Amino acid sequence: MSNCAGRNEVKEKLRSRDVKPPNLYVMRVNQLEAAQLDKDVILLLSMQLRRIFRFFSPAMLMRYKAELDSLLHLLLYRFTIALDKPTPGAALQNLQYRNEGAFDFLDSIASDSTEASHELLFGSSSNESLSASLDSGSSVLPPSISPLSSIESPIAGSSVVSPSSSDNFLLPLQKVSPLTTNQKLLYALFFIGGRYAWTRLNETMTDAGWGAYPEGHYLRRIYSFCRFLDHAYRIAAIINFLSFLINGRYRSLIERFLKIRLVYIHSKVARQVNFEFMNQQLLWHGFAEFWLFMSPLLNFDGIFRGFRRVFRFFSGPVPDNIPGCGVCRADPILTPYRANCGHLFCYYCVRASRMAETVFRCPRCSERIHSESPAGNPS
Repeated sequence: MSNCAGRNEVKEKLRSRDVKPPNLYVMRVNQLEAAQLDKDVILLLSMQLRRIFRFFSPAMLMRYKAELDSLLHLLLYRFTIALDKPTPGAALQNLQYRNEGAFDFLDSIASDSTEASHELLFGSSSNESLSASLDSGSSVLPPSISPLSSIESPIAGSSVVSPSSSDNFLLPLQKVSPLTTNQKLLYALFFIGGRYAWTRLNETMTDAGWGAYPEGHYLRRIYSFCRFLDHAYRIAAIINFLSFLINGRYRSLIERFLKIRLVYIHSKVARQVNFEFMNQQLLWHGFAEFWLFMSPLLNFDGIFRGFRRVFRFFSGPVPDNIPGCGVCRADPILTPYRANCGHLFCYYCVRASRMAETVFRCPRCSERIHSESPAGNPS
């Protein structure tokens, strides 16, 4: 009777203290970068796989593209998540999946009157000592769990709201809890098997033309239902992503359904950001934008002719017996015209040059050209 009363007293104090798992802050940009890096790894592996089958027919590779992509995702899953290891992208961002559902038992401890839940959190300690520990604010950790020495934080030295001294027994909950076997299997089923099945179903419906069947046909109803599921999933994904931007917990619907999230592997690790590549991209992007703006305003033909005149000044005059147009060097000359300097040009060359330049000089003798007239057959 005394044990039951003491246990109820402890649970009542847990209720009054509003016990909740510590809210760990994980930078959203790190989680999104981890997903993008995993996609890049799959892309690189896919390119290497296509090189292996480069001597096969391209139609065969396109036919089995969904199978090859699923195989790559399965291999990546087998050697990372299935072994409780982070994916390559998550490892680069110091992230790893944690079983978020493992922390829901705290909310039920206060309302659970079974002795098993009592011993799960507090071990076999006496109710009097537990009650005294709660009153004094000292740690009442289970015997099998040792307290952490630091709070997980994305940035070294950053200010993270840590539990008070009376909540020291919550510190072990910040440890990374591995995924359960069911979570791993369901993750592979949804992320790999579901994606493959949906891709194949869409290809079948498109190739067979299920949407072209008359209303009321069972294939048309299946097609309409799949389109409805696709739209509903996209809307739910958008809502989930907006929620992720707010609380930073679940990137995708699969993670929310399985209650798994990314947390930092090592505590107080500074986020190293290399701005060298970013600076290069910004510099070249600015240069390209400036060049695209200035290129239509520059007369490249006039600039090149100016260089040729300068070089001709040092190398001497061009002989008059060189055949062809003085601008485009075409021989025979198309629609020949003779300029006031006596040299022959294509009609379009000399007229376009005079329209493009206010002062157009002959490329052969550097005399200013202000008129031209038909020359007949230059031969």
